[in-house]
Amino acid sequence: MTLVDFLLARIAEDEADARAASPGPWSLASDDPEQVVAVDGIEVTDAFALSGPQTRATAAHIARHDPARVLAQCRAHRDVITVVSDVGWTGSYAVRDVVLGHLARAYRDHPDFDPAWLA
Repeated sequence: MTLVDFLLARIAEDEADARAASPGPWSLASDDPEQVVAVDGIEVTDAFALSGPQTRATAAHIARHDPARVLAQCRAHRDVITVVSDVGWTGSYAVRDVVLGHLARAYRDHPDFDPAWLA
């Protein structure tokens, strides 16, 4: 598996999960800063952590990383891959590999990840 194939497969997985989730944008419930709701007002989740401030921060984090944001990030990562993989690109292949390696770093816990991609 090439680095580009790996990245495109992970992006496709992220995209599929985002499309299957409750619709975004998500936000914190106006009456409960520990509850995340979807655009249609349906509860996405009730956050839980060890302390009140941590619970509210967890809920805010979940709301901020809603499906709409994930889909936009997937598009952006695909665009980066296209730009640096373009046959007509005149940049250094070492730079290309570094850029793609940085994108891959987010998926380093995946079983198909090759640590050599970070070299």
